[in-house]
Amino acid sequence: MQAEKSEFTKSIEKYIKHNGLEIVFTLKNGQRVAVNGKRKLIGNDVVQYYGNEPGIIIPLTDIQSADVYAL
Repeated sequence: MQAEKSEFTKSIEKYIKHNGLEIVFTLKNGQRVAVNGKRKLIGNDVVQYYGNEPGIIIPLTDIQSADVYAL
C-alpha cells in the first residue's frame, strides 16, 4: 500500500510539470536553489537535469519552502 502524499508534495509535483515556471527552493540549511527547464520529481527527490544527466538532486525532506515564478 502506497503512503498518502503530503499537500506539500502534491503542490511541488504540480509545479514541476509546468515548464514555464522557475521554482526557488529554500532548504533547511538556509541555501536557496533555483530549478527550471528540465526537472522531475523522482520518488522523494526533485531532480534538475542538464542534458540527459542529472545535475541537482534535492530530497523533499531538505526543503523548507518553495517560491514559484513565471518565466
